[in-house]
Amino acid sequence: VWDVHYNIAPSEPGGHFLLVPEISIPSNRRQQKLLPSDCSDIVELGRACEGELCFNYNSPNAGASQNHLHLHAWVVPTPYAVTTRPVLPDSTVTLFDGAVEASVLDWPAACVRVRGGTSEQGGAVLSALCHEVPTHNIVVLGGDAYAFLRAVDGEVSDGVPFLKMGACQLLGHFIVDTNAQFDAASR
Repeated sequence: VWDVHYNIAPSEPGGHFLLVPEISIPSNRRQQKLLPSDCSDIVELGRACEGELCFNYNSPNAGASQNHLHLHAWVVPTPYAVTTRPVLPDSTVTLFDGAVEASVLDWPAACVRVRGGTSEQGGAVLSALCHEVPTHNIVVLGGDAYAFLRAVDGEVSDGVPFLKMGACQLLGHFIVDTNAQFDAASR
């Protein structure tokens, strides 16, 4: 069970929402780490919104702005380029008797697209990826989920050292606070 809150920062034209586990449930009072059920929930939410909302999770050391378990959601203004990227040759694995396909995409960051199956099956694949690579970002856009698998020290880039690289940035959407940050991110 997730509570949804309107989030005033960062400001997004269509709204920015914060999803947090219902804290009245004792098992939800836990560390910032996705459980298999959380991964299934994110896939289910993404599919229910049919790509109109982007859902994402930033793990510690991967752009998380606060050290508590939470998801972000916002209206997708235009399709993100990652959704049309080709699959790297010989990188697709099928799971659950062919129901789920996991493919490495041709993208500047390590990105695995998870497609097909039930929400529970897609969530299980995401959960396994999160377990294997503890520093990660999860993005769900409609029926596809994207796992950005990160190095522990990869949260900040030399090109924009003032900005943590979270899911938004990995999608190519940079949120800045000053003109100087805008100029640096626009290079």
